[in-house]
Amino acid sequence: CHYTVLHDENKMSAEDVQRLTYHLGYTFARCTRSVSFATPAYYAHLAAGRARFFLNEGSDGASTVGSFNSSSSNFDFTELHNDLKNCMFFI
Repeated sequence: CHYTVLHDENKMSAEDVQRLTYHLGYTFARCTRSVSFATPAYYAHLAAGRARFFLNEGSDGASTVGSFNSSSSNFDFTELHNDLKNCMFFI
């Protein structure tokens, strides 16, 4: 089983969280219909894909392999690429 625990600082009911998530599916600017998950997550995915393109210096990113160990507290972050410094993108 996989569980996700949310800490609610805003005192929202479960129904309010569900309603918010549902309505966020209709706010994706690239589509005239609803999308399958919350729009902020969709935009984060697109931004990460754009950053991956610059990080790999032009790689299409179509074939990637990776793993994540949740018990490890040390993260190895790559330094920000020069092409990403002081840039904003329309997603």
